[in-house]
Parts: sequence; structure tokens; C-alpha cells
Amino acid sequence: MYTWFKNLFTTTQPEIVMIAAIQNDRGIGYQGDLIHQIKNDMKHFVDATSGHTVIMGRKNWESIPEKYRPLSHRQNIIISRDPNYQATGALVVTSLKEAIAQSDRKKIYIIGGGQIYTLGLPYADTLDLTIVDAHKLADVFFPEFEKSFQLTTCSEEMRDERTNVTYTFQIWKRT
Repeated sequence: MYTWFKNLFTTTQPEIVMIAAIQNDRGIGYQGDLIHQIKNDMKHFVDATSGHTVIMGRKNWESIPEKYRPLSHRQNIIISRDPNYQATGALVVTSLKEAIAQSDRKKIYIIGGGQIYTLGLPYADTLDLTIVDAHKLADVFFPEFEKSFQLTTCSEEMRDERTNVTYTFQIWKRT
């Protein structure tokens, strides 16, 4: 069979992963910033997402320090309600469906913020969560997920030396 003919009928969907650091109440942010900045979690984020597509909302994009935008070694896709929004080095779309369709990688990471996580939950195959044992003030939350996902992997508990919080890395798969 000709490869091009076979490809007409074989479409492989990219794996969609939501990655976040959430505390016990699922809080993720406060006043436009992350509530937990754990060095090992940041390294985990970079290692996991490098080479893949990252999808984020406009507010999340703007919260990233300019010198780090776009996130290097990743296809950056920004979702904005404003079709004229400009994000240097990133593709701007107006919906999550369009963002997923525009991805040119085999794995897509949805990286926030809160509204984008809520929109993305029905599409997610996997949740890559850093669960932080803390109760800081939050005004942005990760959506409820436990009814649709099952915990498959959990690291040993670790402690961040700078902040003294404990956390685990967890992988949840859609049931």
C-alpha cells in the first residue's frame, strides 16, 4: 500500500498532558503569579515539556518573564479571545480546539492558567501534577479531576530546601 494512501486513513492524535503544581486545595496561583516556586518542580517542568507543544492562556504567557518568552525548545501556542493579539515567537489562536489542531508535535502540554486547565480537562489523557503539601492563599485553582483520572505513579515525598514545603510528583491517567 502506498504510504500517502495509508496516511489518509491513519491519523494519530497527539497525547495531551496537563502539567501543574497544585497545593492541597488545588490552588495554583495568586494575583497573577504562581503560589509555589520549587526549583525541582521547575526543572521537572522544563524536562517534561521540552521538545513538545505548550498551550497556555494569554495571562499565563504574560506572567512569564519576557526574557524567557517564548519558552525555548517548545512550540508555544497562546489562546486569546482577541484575534489580533500578538505574542512574539508564539502562535496565537482563539480556542483550545484550534490550539490542539495547530500543534505539530506528538505530545501537547497544557500549562495553564486556571481557565485553560478547565477547558483542557476534557481533552487530557494524562495529568502530570506536583502535589504541594501547603495551604497558601490562592485565587486560581486547578479543576476537580479525581472522578475522571486514576493515580498511576507517585514519587517519594520530597522537601524543597528553600521553602521547606513537601511535595510529590504524580501521574494521573484518564479512567
